[in-house]
Amino acid sequence: MPTFGPTTSGSLTDSWNSTRQIGSYYTLTEAGSVTSITGMIQATTANFAFAIYTLSGTTPSALKGVTQSGSTTAGWVWYTANFTTPVSLTPASYYLMMTADQSFGQAYTSVTNGGFSDNFGEHTFDSWSDPWTSGTQRNYGVSIYATYNAISGIKLKRLLNGLGR
Repeated sequence: MPTFGPTTSGSLTDSWNSTRQIGSYYTLTEAGSVTSITGMIQATTANFAFAIYTLSGTTPSALKGVTQSGSTTAGWVWYTANFTTPVSLTPASYYLMMTADQSFGQAYTSVTNGGFSDNFGEHTFDSWSDPWTSGTQRNYGVSIYATYNAISGIKLKRLLNGLGR
């Protein structure tokens, strides 16, 4: 299945408390139905979740979907969480966000040429604001990606016309 966002881990790491939601924006180049999000997380025992936001300028905007939550074990691991119902998206850039209910680490790359950015804000675990309400921007590319099924033909026309599947 195709993905968007980096599928290899960045070499830099950062730590966050349990009130942080962090992510970066990446470009989906074709219409797709997102089934899951995967992120590089380090936490001994924590619940985690992911979300997708539209992009407004270079900041998150409208919430498109939230995954089911999952549990970490230990060490730096790629964790995946699925959407209960796949999220249909048109080609554009989207923020892929992560959070956990305990302090957690996240891997990233430092980006100085634009194209990627991260944004983080203070929120309660698994309580995603819609629209995004606050955040701090930096030039980091968070190690997080989405997996999707490509949408074409009549399904794409229905999506673009707001008719769903």
